[in-house]
Amino acid sequence: MDVAKNLKFRELLKRPGIVCTGVAYDVLSARILEQAGFELLAMGGNSTMASHIGWPDLGIATGSEMYGRARQIAMRTNVPMYCDADTGYGDLPSIRRTVLEYEAAGASGIHLEDQTMPKKCGAMEGVTVIPAEQMVDKIKVAVKSRKDPNFVIIARTDCYNSMGIDESIRRCKMFYEAGADVVMPENIKSKAEWAKLGNEMARCGIPALIDLIDDDQIGWTNKECEEMGFKIVGRGMYTILAVTKFLKDLAEDYYNTGSAAGYVDKCIHIREYEKILGIESELGIRELLK
Repeated sequence: MDVAKNLKFRELLKRPGIVCTGVAYDVLSARILEQAGFELLAMGGNSTMASHIGWPDLGIATGSEMYGRARQIAMRTNVPMYCDADTGYGDLPSIRRTVLEYEAAGASGIHLEDQTMPKKCGAMEGVTVIPAEQMVDKIKVAVKSRKDPNFVIIARTDCYNSMGIDESIRRCKMFYEAGADVVMPENIKSKAEWAKLGNEMARCGIPALIDLIDDDQIGWTNKECEEMGFKIVGRGMYTILAVTKFLKDLAEDYYNTGSAAGYVDKCIHIREYEKILGIESELGIRELLK
């Protein structure tokens, strides 16, 4: 548990203005995002599964695999991070363990979703959700299980595709009343509906997170999201998609041409790469013996 990071997350929620999240999927991406200036990180579920175990986001990852990756990231970064905890990896006893494991790993929060099991990536077709009352019970258990009251519980709803915007709003209010610190509607399509939900949350004093996934939404500015009533903005897939495209292009070009000359000026220099990893402090470890 990192009490200082948890407190920092709370301070970010109280600070005026919107908070922009850097979405990481491993330690290197997390360090790059932190060094770029992000004050809050998220460990994305889809991207972490892809990079860590190479499977699609279909509820295949185990809690232990995700706790371990969170621990690695938290150990090598200095800003708070919340993690995608899917459905909590099971029923109420699993929810309790999920909170305690992520808290022990050094995460400063998690988001739990109201999907049925096995869950899917929220952007996929055929997502179904559990009754709102069942999700309320999960939230209550999560809130009562945390050891540090500053550990942030984010309640996500994936009901939009099957039930529409009004049910998304209703569930967000229910989940906040159940004890969630932040609400997170998912996969809303139109800007008007995002604004309808966000402004209603702001009117009610409920911090809301907007996760921009669709191509036509990625370009929305942080200011636009703030004007729609949101407190936190994330772009859940942009880091892994950018890295995947670059590596795919490089691999195909390198294989087909027998040369990577066209990518020399597009790659980071090895000395800068080593700096990101903190090589200077590691090489100076013997100074501790003096």
